[in-house]
Amino acid sequence: MIDHPGQLHLPIALIREPTLADYRPGPNAEALAAVEALASGTGEPYIYLFGASSTGKTHLLHGACQ
Repeated sequence: MIDHPGQLHLPIALIREPTLADYRPGPNAEALAAVEALASGTGEPYIYLFGASSTGKTHLLHGACQ
């Protein structure tokens, strides 16, 4: 008879996509407002975002695509 060790836990988690709703703008409130306007079709037809690493540029991009 084979002894089974039981169910194994696999460390799998769902990855939440960044959204504009969960973006915490801090000093980047103007950038968030511009991206929201662009995403809704009421703002400028393009935006150029630049800044230091870890300032939320990619989060804004992914949020706008949602």
